[in-house]
Amino acid sequence: MYYLKRELYELMKTDDLIFDFIQDSSLDGLWYWNLEKPDEEWMNPRFWKTLGYKPEDMPNSPSAWRNLINEEDLQKAQELVGRHLQDSSYSYDQVVRYKHFNGSTVWIRCRGMAIRDAAGLPVRMLGAHIDITSEKQKEEYLFNTNKRLKEILYNLGDLVFVADKNLVITEYYQTKNDDILFLPPEQFHRKNLFEIGLPEEVTELFKQAVEISKVNGKNSEIEYSMEINGSVEHFSGHVTSLLDNEGELIENIFIARNITEKKKAEARLNELALVVSKTSDAIVITNNLGKIVWVNHAFGNLTGYRMPDIQNQNPFDLLFDPSRDAGICDAMKESLKSTGYYSGILQSRTKEGKLFWSDITITKVLNDSGICTHYIASVRDISIRRKAEEELAITREMLQETNQVARIGGWSYDLIQNKRGPILLRFTCKAIFAYLQISTKNEPHFVNACFLQNH
Repeated sequence: MYYLKRELYELMKTDDLIFDFIQDSSLDGLWYWNLEKPDEEWMNPRFWKTLGYKPEDMPNSPSAWRNLINEEDLQKAQELVGRHLQDSSYSYDQVVRYKHFNGSTVWIRCRGMAIRDAAGLPVRMLGAHIDITSEKQKEEYLFNTNKRLKEILYNLGDLVFVADKNLVITEYYQTKNDDILFLPPEQFHRKNLFEIGLPEEVTELFKQAVEISKVNGKNSEIEYSMEINGSVEHFSGHVTSLLDNEGELIENIFIARNITEKKKAEARLNELALVVSKTSDAIVITNNLGKIVWVNHAFGNLTGYRMPDIQNQNPFDLLFDPSRDAGICDAMKESLKSTGYYSGILQSRTKEGKLFWSDITITKVLNDSGICTHYIASVRDISIRRKAEEELAITREMLQETNQVARIGGWSYDLIQNKRGPILLRFTCKAIFAYLQISTKNEPHFVNACFLQNH
């Protein structure tokens, strides 16, 4: 035996302080159990302090800690201790859960050794506790973090690959939609990404993206198309190379999103834009959030707003006064929500603040799944028509007032049909006409001519 080891053993036999120091500084609990009298067991003060109890209040009996240990762990401990007592080659080493005085859980690694008599029968059992609560909390935190990260990966895109520095796929995550896979997972897992049968042009794009990401350590994006199950699917690919502090490659993350519906919507939008770009009405197209994605030249000519300056803005905020027209905005939303359509004549404003009357129609655009993707609005300047209507209304009102004052009557003549309309004579006019008839009995033609000239 090495002399220092022998010296320490001798000190432990003669000096209790040495033993106390060892048990207090290296262990979180020590217990010594009399197997011949199972109700007698000594637990050192550190044992109880670790669990939040005052040592002087706790009895030297197994019943004291059995009320604190997790029931499942207790049953397992009894089983394992029993096996150890029967077979000394079977060690007792178990992680158990205790209930702390404050109600929290304390994770303890419990190890024990039977002390046997000359006949080999177990008469005592010595055990030690090590508090691993902190490690367990970290383990639980890492587990939950890993679980969250996996959920994030599942929702980042339709398909996520994790490949090592040799581009061998070590992990993959996918949505429930298996249709996006061009081959079963077992055919690409643990295989090199560029050897699983991707089309040559797609493989080349990914290789370039990997090299770019390795150089700058940032995300690199590509777009590609593949034929899957007889139809062409469009994808956006995002490649990120993770580097260590020395700039060495650790692993690569590949995220693929199916953007087929987006591409179809863009194609429809481009076709529509080509058509509406030729119309004289001002046209504005927004996304499903009401943010401008396109306007035609007529919109710029009418309002003074040009596309680069108003992209991703709300057209309502541009054309109307939100504080004054809040009710109109609510009416638009309600109509679009219930019918998918809105139509109205509103007073709008240009970029310079000039007011004009506009005939506005808004239509909600849905995709094949019935989900709103865009809104299309048509804005027609009707200021001239509106002014003419207002002037006509004023003239009509003036004529009615004149008629009321004169109380004579009136007549109309249809220029298109070239015929006179009905003659409406009031009492005064009738009296005058009667007088003329009496006074010119012999000159009826004169009366008719006079009447026509006056009308």
